[in-house]
Amino acid sequence: MYKTHRKNRRYRKPRKTYKKGGTKKMNCSPVVKNKTVNSSTCYTPDVLIKIKNAYNESHSKDEYIPWSNPQEIWRTLNKRLINCSKEDCWLSTIRNKKLAQELEDIIFAPEHPPEWLNNPNEWLTDLDISNVMKQYEKTYKNFKFIGPSPIDFDTRVKRGDLPWAKPGNSSDKVCVWEELCHLNLAKLLKRGITQLGMVFNLDRYDEPGSHWVSLYVSLGEQGKLRKSNTGGTIPKSHEQEGPFVFYFDSTGREAPPEIKTLIKNIQNQAEALQPPMKIKLYNNNGQDHQKSNTECGMYSLFFIITMLTGKMEDQDEPNGELVLDFNGKIVLFRDAIIPDKYVEIYRHKYFNKPE
Repeated sequence: MYKTHRKNRRYRKPRKTYKKGGTKKMNCSPVVKNKTVNSSTCYTPDVLIKIKNAYNESHSKDEYIPWSNPQEIWRTLNKRLINCSKEDCWLSTIRNKKLAQELEDIIFAPEHPPEWLNNPNEWLTDLDISNVMKQYEKTYKNFKFIGPSPIDFDTRVKRGDLPWAKPGNSSDKVCVWEELCHLNLAKLLKRGITQLGMVFNLDRYDEPGSHWVSLYVSLGEQGKLRKSNTGGTIPKSHEQEGPFVFYFDSTGREAPPEIKTLIKNIQNQAEALQPPMKIKLYNNNGQDHQKSNTECGMYSLFFIITMLTGKMEDQDEPNGELVLDFNGKIVLFRDAIIPDKYVEIYRHKYFNKPE
């Protein structure tokens, strides 16, 4: 029923550019939020200078862009690069394609698959989910994303049976998802990681995919952590919250045995820390948000991102945000009803449309 099309889509396609004139506003990566030169662009000052230098290298001196002011650089490029329909096209001026791709990956939200053009409610794949979550890892230095993993993550199988396994002897036995098999809270905390987001598919590794669910782990009160350990970014919604685990299934079902075992492992590790950490458990058992059979992946993304950032779309205000404290986040996912139509909005925020 909850088919997700968890294909092995682990490839990278270069973003296409189109020559139609004008520049469309794109969805920005969270990495550059509040760092861009104006609200009409996803470019930060340092990236605009790189593009300007690349532009000058490929043009005659009488066409040079002389400005050092990023705002003036943006205005000039916006006027001159009229063959670009979207801002990502500007990166084509950079001859170093590896650098251009690296910049694109941190500046713009990922493109959604072309299948969405014909079916706007296409199921999310593992690649769709990981592309979004990787950008939040880059934004919040105290956050780590694990997955998306099949439900039999601690089963040992031949390395050669797993398309995502690290290189090695194909006949060696490895866990279906090594990061979950060897999860170590003490090591994560030493690295300044205090927030964990996990997404699971309820099918096994050798099945096509059925339903996405998620787990959020918060390891301690954020206000007590040194900013040097968290990249200087501590969402206010975390400042006073204690350690907790929240299991979220958009259909309101109880966690499967595999995830219950994982949660118990997290609790045991936390209690063995010095000083011991007691983790509180939350879930939305019995609270069915999802009514269609297509949005479980979007619910999983929305859950983790909202728990991490403490922010969500304000439907009453254009481009407005609601800021949630800890209790507000718990009530939202445990007690309120979040309709499918609401999370569908985020398909147009977490992703960019290909053309």
